[in-house]
Amino acid sequence: MYIDLHSHILPGIDDGSRSLDESHTMLATYADLGFGTVFATPHVTVDDIDTQGDTADTVLAEVLEGIETDIKIIRAGELRLSPDVNTVADLLGNYTLGDSRYLLVDFASGVWPFYAEDALFQLQMLGYTPILAHPERYGWSSDQRSLAPDLVGRGVLLQVTLGSFVGTFGKAAQSLAIDLLKSGLVHTVATDAHGPGSRLKAAARGMEWLTQNIGADALDTLLIDQPLRILAGEDVTAFQPATRSRLAWIFSKWVRR
Repeated sequence: MYIDLHSHILPGIDDGSRSLDESHTMLATYADLGFGTVFATPHVTVDDIDTQGDTADTVLAEVLEGIETDIKIIRAGELRLSPDVNTVADLLGNYTLGDSRYLLVDFASGVWPFYAEDALFQLQMLGYTPILAHPERYGWSSDQRSLAPDLVGRGVLLQVTLGSFVGTFGKAAQSLAIDLLKSGLVHTVATDAHGPGSRLKAAARGMEWLTQNIGADALDTLLIDQPLRILAGEDVTAFQPATRSRLAWIFSKWVRR
């Protein structure tokens, strides 16, 4: 069963699900898509980190009350990194993915702030491994493409949104998502669903795209094997698609001609 490490399934907390009915509809769609575990990762900022967890736990209990589902929902968080993240070091453990050292983090879409790399480093110095959500959507220019391999080389994991592979967030995000994947720089993928609508439907199309363009094993690796390693606290290396090794071999043969 697939594992979604990034969703906004809890209603009324952020810009995700708007009601219990929407959350229940999301659960039905997740079941249809073959998911067995969904992490509820509402947006968390340094300003609300001391209360967000308790609020999310209360809402999660409301979502599960009175319904029968085989899907496990686990509360974590999507931390909006800021320059002063080290000031809330003692609270970060409340938002990790399971009991692991891995923490889902992000910045505002379309923006790569000047303090981004320093904030990620601060998190690592505190003993956490950041999983950077939707790197394809930060508006990286062509001369910033080296950011991805640099971040991965420093131990940051990259999580691409499934809908990006099929153009849900525009052609630039689609191109970068595919480039990151085929370059062997993506560690996991997720729905980043904010409701039962477009993003969750796009996730289904993204899953089809992965199967057709990368291979039948891609979904199992990116949505089962890699998340299980993360939740077990193991070291995780980026997914290397077979297409990458074939292209590298063709390129090396061409260069030697």
